[in-house]
Amino acid sequence: MSLENILLGILKRPAAGYDIKRQFETVFNHFWHADLTQIYRALNRMEKDGLLESRLEPSERGPARKVYRRTPAGSRTLAEWLRGGPVLGNEKFAYLAQIHFLDEIEPAQAEEFFDTLREELVTQLSTLDAIEQEWRTEAGEGFPDTLDDEDFHTWLTLDMGLRKTRALVEWVEASIARLRGRRER
Repeated sequence: MSLENILLGILKRPAAGYDIKRQFETVFNHFWHADLTQIYRALNRMEKDGLLESRLEPSERGPARKVYRRTPAGSRTLAEWLRGGPVLGNEKFAYLAQIHFLDEIEPAQAEEFFDTLREELVTQLSTLDAIEQEWRTEAGEGFPDTLDDEDFHTWLTLDMGLRKTRALVEWVEASIARLRGRRER
């Protein structure tokens, strides 16, 4: 999966860079991170490649803002990516690499690492739960099946994020118990 493909999907409707960044913070935060510098770099490259076009629009809060939209070539590229099937095997979890090397520090520090990881995952889970609860309240009875297609597919990613994060919390808690058990033997 590439940032460019995600940007093409987001730009189903015209948007400025900060609007796109907000989507990464609220919609994609449980499976993809991109900072503003990465987003703008990709947008500029994609515009140069003819996948996007931009125009300046007045802003309510200051200078004009650059708004991007997908071109027909961008729509074709997005469709090719979607028809290409699932892209697997490119997920990176820095914390797993850190865990691999935790034998380099004291056992108590390794436990602290896991305690911190648990706190962060619980916070992430709480955020995702709140998002789903807001959706559930707005959609009413029959949620999620009453959502329109776009929101339903977005909810599917939220559901995966919730399930994955719950599983990670469970794994971290089991790991903490195992670490403490090893220390007590």
